[in-house]
Amino acid sequence: MTAFNRFAAAALLIAGFGLLLRCAGTGASRGSSRAVAEGRLSPSQPAATSFGSDATRVCPNDDVLRRLRGALESQAKKTGKPAPQADGQLCSVAGALLDWGRPEAPPESVMSFLSWHFGLPAPVSRVIVTYAGTDDVEAIATSLVEPLSRFAAIAARPRFGLATLRSEKGLVSGSRKLRESGTKLALVMQDGLVDLDPVPRRVDLKAEVTVSGKLLGDLENPKVLACSSTGRLQRTDMPSGSAFQAKLHCGDRPGVTVIEIFAEQKGSNVVVASFPVACGIDLPTSVAVQPPAPPTTDVARSERRLFELINGERESSGIAALAWHDAAAQVARGIATETRDQARRGASVVAIDPVERLKKADIQSSLVLQNPGQARSLEAAHERFSSSAVHRCNYLTPEATHTGIGVVPGGESENPTVFVTELFIRELAPLNIEAVREKLRAAVAQRRSEAGVPPIASDPILEKVAQKYAEELAAAKGTLSNTRANEILAPMHKTFRKVEALAGVKGDPLELAQEQGVMVTGKVFGIGVAQGEHSTVGKNAAYVALLIGSRR
Repeated sequence: MTAFNRFAAAALLIAGFGLLLRCAGTGASRGSSRAVAEGRLSPSQPAATSFGSDATRVCPNDDVLRRLRGALESQAKKTGKPAPQADGQLCSVAGALLDWGRPEAPPESVMSFLSWHFGLPAPVSRVIVTYAGTDDVEAIATSLVEPLSRFAAIAARPRFGLATLRSEKGLVSGSRKLRESGTKLALVMQDGLVDLDPVPRRVDLKAEVTVSGKLLGDLENPKVLACSSTGRLQRTDMPSGSAFQAKLHCGDRPGVTVIEIFAEQKGSNVVVASFPVACGIDLPTSVAVQPPAPPTTDVARSERRLFELINGERESSGIAALAWHDAAAQVARGIATETRDQARRGASVVAIDPVERLKKADIQSSLVLQNPGQARSLEAAHERFSSSAVHRCNYLTPEATHTGIGVVPGGESENPTVFVTELFIRELAPLNIEAVREKLRAAVAQRRSEAGVPPIASDPILEKVAQKYAEELAAAKGTLSNTRANEILAPMHKTFRKVEALAGVKGDPLELAQEQGVMVTGKVFGIGVAQGEHSTVGKNAAYVALLIGSRR
């Protein structure tokens, strides 16, 4: 699936309900000085020990929730749709959001943290945090029916959490300060698409983790993917049906493994769960709370910011930093622009093949990975990529050496968004040709020795011809004609009774030593190595030639 399918489900909402409601920042916050300190939000309730349902967490049975449940049941009888059900874990998330005191909606980093803190296997995507200018229970409950009913109309298994707090808000009327009583409330909604068996939030290094459960509703054919902190992607496909079970392994390096569960729904892939498991470390107990960065038209600066975030994660995981690739960035920017234009026209976003675009820009690579997406900010885009096993491994993979990132503004004035395309490619480094030839001679000798094949010695004539062959093969980008190949090899027949040739392109020239052809019968040999372009391997591909023969 593309990142756009994933992003479409992640909408944070702040809405009015028909009575006097104001944004979250205008009301008194429950213990903000306690829960939000030094720019970090720390939930007062302890973290869950595992992901999955938690019967120990229950919603407070207060007057608002009782009235709301009754109103939802009545509404369900009229519409024939299932009534949304209160969920204890979602109520815990809502309770923590009563400490949210900023005027804007909680960012996705905060919602992901709170969801995972309380053991939810998928981040909450629909949120309302607001201040009602009344403490009338009936009025508040009635006002919540509409947003919950709208959500229930599109959800297969609607769940919600609610938390309320009576508070006072300071008002100014002329020269007088007044106090207005009201209710601060937090409402979170989620479609429960998976019944996940308990998965521990923290496991020891080298430990095995079982991810099992079943899909709900009309979902089928689950797939479990996991991205380790070292950028290794593990995928487990299941037999047809709704049940799944995968055995995942923590490596020997402390870090976080992101687990993602996909399913098929009416022919489309959807994400039903996404959560982190800590290997040998603890998950955070707080999350940074920062004001949103103002929208910027400085595209280059935005792209470099994402570049820095990616390399920061790679370096902290012991993975080599990526190099910036200007030409790939131009391609990425073009893809992001076309995607934005598709969205503006109201058309379904059609995935754009980055491989063909890169080839048109004369960029050849054996590896091409793409992270496309739309989000409210750069930070939100990176948060989404980092919480997806596929997209996270795309930017962490050790095989990638370069990246090009394109960012274009969505153009909306009231609800600004950004369209992002990240491209990751592999570009081989220049080789020390003579050093590689020497290493390859040693590798061939070792392979023959291990196989019990008689040793062979380096021959100056074969070394010279093999090098010429490799250089011409590189100049021809791997498509040396048979006629020219025979012209290069023909003069050897006067000196050698028999010559066997093995040649081709390699990402790593030492791979040639693993070929079966290095063990043919002979007395002497020569090795050639050159670099050039290749349609699949890309720039600086290694062209190698091995000649093994016997003199007359």
